[in-house]
Amino acid sequence: MRPIALSALYFSTQFFFVYITMKRGYNFHGKTYTKIYYIWYNIKHRCYKKVNKNYKDYGGRGIIMQEDWINDLFKFEEYIESLNGYSSELVGNGGISLDRIDNDGNYEEGNLRWASEQTQKRNRRIPCTNKTGFMGVSFHKLAKKYRARITVDKREIYLGIKETAIEAYQLRIDYIKKHNLKEFKI
Repeated sequence: MRPIALSALYFSTQFFFVYITMKRGYNFHGKTYTKIYYIWYNIKHRCYKKVNKNYKDYGGRGIIMQEDWINDLFKFEEYIESLNGYSSELVGNGGISLDRIDNDGNYEEGNLRWASEQTQKRNRRIPCTNKTGFMGVSFHKLAKKYRARITVDKREIYLGIKETAIEAYQLRIDYIKKHNLKEFKI
């Protein structure tokens, strides 16, 4: 039996690892520990992996990722870095994060922006516990009427109480218009 040099053994195991990895369809992009990779990976998992704890809020609602981004981190990275407001220093760290403009829309060109946490909190769908169908409107059991509220700069503001949910929602709309709160959905 012929002795094998240690370097040859190392090379053959490295080659085998690379071969198996490429056979399984993995990419060597060198970006595994970057913020952009983390964003891309988490979007994919929320949209396509049923075991992900957030799948029901994304993939379960039919939200998907633009097809050519699913397996191409570089195309995804190129697009999101070209968006207004991008700054690598602000990504994560409580600065900015990727936001879908239409909360019911997909992760695709034209529906993404960089936004602050405060802007993202305003861009939410109506919670499933809300029985009125209007954001910021709830039924007050004691008064047997509908009340309107809004949260601005981490302060909840009571807007009033009305007979119907539509009237209470109108209070919210009027407040948004009066105070020029463009980030809020109407």
